[in-house]
Amino acid sequence: TPPDRADPIKNMPSGAIKVLVADDVENVRRLYKKILNHMGFSVIEAGDGDTAIDLWRKENPALVLLDLNMPRKDGTEILRERKAEELGGEVIVISGKKDTETVREVVAHEGIVGYMTKPININELRTRIEQVMTTPRARAAIGNAVASGSPEKAKPSVSDEDSRQIVIYDNGPYARTLYRGILESLGHQVACAKSGEEASLIMEEGAPDLLVVSLEEGDAGGFATIEAAKKHGVKSIIIVGEGLEPLEKKMREYALGPVLSKPVRLGTFRWAVEQAFSESKPIHRESSSNTFCRIVEEQLVRDHAYTIFDFAKDLSAVLPEGAKETFDRRLENGSMREIQTAITNLLRKLRSDGKTDLGVRYIKHAFMHGNVEVRNFCLALLRELLQAKEEAEILLKLVTDEDFRIRCQVLERLGELQVKESVPIVVRFLNDDVWKVRKSAAAALEQFDLSMVIEPLILFYSRSSEPFPDRIRNRLLGRTGATEISMLDGLARKSGPEVRAFVAEFLGDLKSKLSVRMLSGLLKDSNPLVRAAAARASGKVNNEKLRDSLFTLLTDANSEVQAAVVDGLCMYKLTPPAFVFLCGLGERGKRISESAVRLLATFNRTEASCEKLLDSLSKQSEDNRRYLSLFLSILFPEMEKLNEVVAQLGSGDKVARRKGIDLVNRAIKDAARSLKKNTNDTRIQRG
Repeated sequence: TPPDRADPIKNMPSGAIKVLVADDVENVRRLYKKILNHMGFSVIEAGDGDTAIDLWRKENPALVLLDLNMPRKDGTEILRERKAEELGGEVIVISGKKDTETVREVVAHEGIVGYMTKPININELRTRIEQVMTTPRARAAIGNAVASGSPEKAKPSVSDEDSRQIVIYDNGPYARTLYRGILESLGHQVACAKSGEEASLIMEEGAPDLLVVSLEEGDAGGFATIEAAKKHGVKSIIIVGEGLEPLEKKMREYALGPVLSKPVRLGTFRWAVEQAFSESKPIHRESSSNTFCRIVEEQLVRDHAYTIFDFAKDLSAVLPEGAKETFDRRLENGSMREIQTAITNLLRKLRSDGKTDLGVRYIKHAFMHGNVEVRNFCLALLRELLQAKEEAEILLKLVTDEDFRIRCQVLERLGELQVKESVPIVVRFLNDDVWKVRKSAAAALEQFDLSMVIEPLILFYSRSSEPFPDRIRNRLLGRTGATEISMLDGLARKSGPEVRAFVAEFLGDLKSKLSVRMLSGLLKDSNPLVRAAAARASGKVNNEKLRDSLFTLLTDANSEVQAAVVDGLCMYKLTPPAFVFLCGLGERGKRISESAVRLLATFNRTEASCEKLLDSLSKQSEDNRRYLSLFLSILFPEMEKLNEVVAQLGSGDKVARRKGIDLVNRAIKDAARSLKKNTNDTRIQRG
């Protein structure tokens, strides 16, 4: 770059240099974009980490303003990917992180030319950007833009058909916020003047497209603003206080635009805006009023950094003049705790005077614009002013807050209030993007009557890696009757396989006769996951009907179900021969046939049935001989011993057969003890 270009930004083609703004808070992005646009940069925005790194790769910005705390990918991950891919551009990190180790790690990355903490100072940010644009790489980027003859892009204009400059003058912060919100939602740029002198100064520097002014009897600032609007020919919407008909008539004579009387309906205000703009053309200006731009930037900062002190200053507007001076002095000299106490006492006074609605308006205003500390304080104030149902109605509107910590607190409070109308809203947050919010929603639902919330809770925990809480399980097990069983039955019929499996496991813990019918049905379920869960649960119930159903299910085609059936049957009091045979089949991974099931059922009747089968081994059917042989091979894994026992059992000598049967009985007892120990150890490990 030639040496005479000492200030690169002044020589930069407007909009030629791209800046990436990565921050998850929309108000913050708007503030940075406003500053950068006025400095001549072209701005691209990202509200999460994934979008930020994708735009960085695609757009190759010369400067990046990067927040560290973002969803999907945080700033540290983005910087690591940027280093690995050797992405260009200078980086200013702007974050609220207080972790010094993380900050130290971040600023150590190559290309980090600045670190700033939130809330930022506008002038400091401008200065830092100007310093960054003097680095060699930034100068090279500007030089390339100049050399390539990039066509000059018009700076964002606020004077076209879609976006006009509007000034609001109103003593009430709640009213200012209301009007500003409507106008900004229509795409206009709004500055809320704090005094009549400030509003008049804006009109002196450059006439805005519209003035919205509120007038009360004796309001010198408001009348001065009207006179300035008349002098400069500024179209105006004049809002007159209640019961001031003569003043309203006088304002109509000025013919500056629509005149409304308080209270103003939102639809009426929108109509007045449309009426005012339909009667005037947009103003095309070379430059905006410096005062207007300053107020807009201050509003954006205030939106992000509205403190409890700001809340108190706004609230003092409701006090008469003498009391207001005393209140303001207390704010100037008091600690944070004293300011909070003063706010609380003032709101209590409003409640006792029957002005609760006014107090709630100011709380909503502070919550809308405040930082996390202010919003937390507002939530506590609602408890002071409102009854449970009224508080819940407001909390249901605040629960969508962008900060997950606020969402968590609101959900916890809704759980404490237990207003049944809030249940459907809380249930929605079981699917929130943030895990902590989902947990808070579940914890809130747990405080309600279980008959109202058991279905969403079971659905939530059946899809979650978290175990079903013992506190709910104990509440449900302690009072399970026909109503609760009916609810579980409905879930088992209409829900997905994960939920049906969950219900099956729960019925096993219930160990009630009421659960036998449902488990019998779940053992025949079409999904193997559900059949396996029902098989294990049936073992806990220890019911003969379920045991017989498990015997039938031993021939299931799914190996996982067979393993679960074996586990379930092992919980029943099987005779040692049946137990040994069952565990042996399970350990060998043998496919269990219907013949094996019949033999197992025979073993389970009496211990003597085993002796009868063994005593006449050669006379048994082919299937019986095959499975009896398998049974003996399980008892006697050594071939020599097995041949000896088989020879004794097949001998024509009664004494020899008796010796063989005695050997088998001893082996059964030894194997049963060993297998039971192994089975219990395995079950403990699974648990």
